[in-house]
Amino acid sequence: MNVLVNNRFPAVDVGALALSGYVHRHQVAEGVIALYHPFGHEIAFIPEELAEPLDARRFEQLPPEILNDLIQRSFLVPEDFDRTALDQVSVPPIKGFFSLWLLMVQTCNMACRYCVVEADKQTRKVAQDPEKTQAGTRMTPETADRAIEVFRDNLERNRQPFAKTTIYGGEPLLNRLTVAHVVPRLRQMRWEGQTQPLEILCFTNGLIYDPKITDIFAENDVTVGLSLDGLKSHNDASRPLLNGGGSFDKIVASLKRYKEAGVRVGLSCTIGKHNKDDLAEIAAFFADELGVNAFQLQTPIDVPGNRNPLYVQMGEAAKPAWEAFKAMRARGGEEGLAMRRLVPFMTGRFHHRDCAAVGGELVVSPDGTLGPCHNATIGGEQYFNGNVTDPKCNPEVQSNFIEWHARMPVNMPGCHGCSFIGLCGGGCPYNALINKGSIWEKDPQQCYYMKNYVDLLLEDCWERYVESRHSAQAGGLGL
Repeated sequence: MNVLVNNRFPAVDVGALALSGYVHRHQVAEGVIALYHPFGHEIAFIPEELAEPLDARRFEQLPPEILNDLIQRSFLVPEDFDRTALDQVSVPPIKGFFSLWLLMVQTCNMACRYCVVEADKQTRKVAQDPEKTQAGTRMTPETADRAIEVFRDNLERNRQPFAKTTIYGGEPLLNRLTVAHVVPRLRQMRWEGQTQPLEILCFTNGLIYDPKITDIFAENDVTVGLSLDGLKSHNDASRPLLNGGGSFDKIVASLKRYKEAGVRVGLSCTIGKHNKDDLAEIAAFFADELGVNAFQLQTPIDVPGNRNPLYVQMGEAAKPAWEAFKAMRARGGEEGLAMRRLVPFMTGRFHHRDCAAVGGELVVSPDGTLGPCHNATIGGEQYFNGNVTDPKCNPEVQSNFIEWHARMPVNMPGCHGCSFIGLCGGGCPYNALINKGSIWEKDPQQCYYMKNYVDLLLEDCWERYVESRHSAQAGGLGL
């Protein structure tokens, strides 16, 4: 049977077509099925009774306008489409690095119950006084200077238009000497090809508040990221002090002081058993009570040896996380975990990589060694080599970065044919490494989560579509 797709397309032999194996379906309402295609993030809403003729390839039973639409948007494809689909995906090349992480220390003054280094006796040490921190676990100003030089040279060599630097740890403010030194140096950094100011962030647990450091942050346009796992009951169940007491009051006090000083503040909230069911309430609290309209939910990592007693599967947390996103969206804010995939979805882009560690992240440990992931200093030490103190240092040619940069679902045979390959990005390589022994394995948090995420996204799109139809009819458009 030949069917004219539309006036711009020639006749197509419908008998040679089939529903793409990449298509995912989900019932979004009574009598309504959503079809989702990962290439271009196409969505089609169809009556539920058309699902059976689609599966049976009785396309003559489909209304012509639906049939033509499904052909035009590649839901119905030639039988060799699925075999060659990934060959048509354009993978943007990695041109150097755009993100520098400076690990000020490898020590911390908290005892978070889900911390990936909580049980590592060599790395985790009580370090209330930075002068008592072992030299090898504290970055010196000289090492920080060399890291900036290596980063700047790479930016200029690759004509990067934008870049960002993250000051991290451990708890970075245990090394205030180097933090105070490095921030003005970063703000003064310029490179050929730059079109935007350097973005500077500092992630801190909020226990240390130093007015002098705050002044430096304000003067140099540094954004502070604070970790807070929700209301007091949530946070103090997961983020205790070294003496076992709660950290909520100190964190909130620091947050308010940063805001009063004119410093931008964002929040990071790790999902776990302690807060999974209350994520929407937490989002509302952040916006309404703390005045923070940008936060990011962090996927829990299943630290081997059952060292994360608060661990939950992200599949179980997907709906609460989505409700948190909607709660923040209703208040004009953003939640980063949802937005990380929502942006490529809205623009039709293939989401190749879910993390900068798979393309563009340069992590410098306190002693100057280089790696692709700020978590992989624990359990992934084999991926840290080279040193910024080496005059010949060029991370672009190091095998650790080359391998991580290639780690995408399009290069992972186990991901081929998946309905969510265009949005997944592969999840966290480090989570795959510490749980399955290789970055090339699937992130154990990702597959179930992506199925739930896409289903929730389809339901949201349907609800917004229905609302727009009602608005158009109320306006007299008769749609």
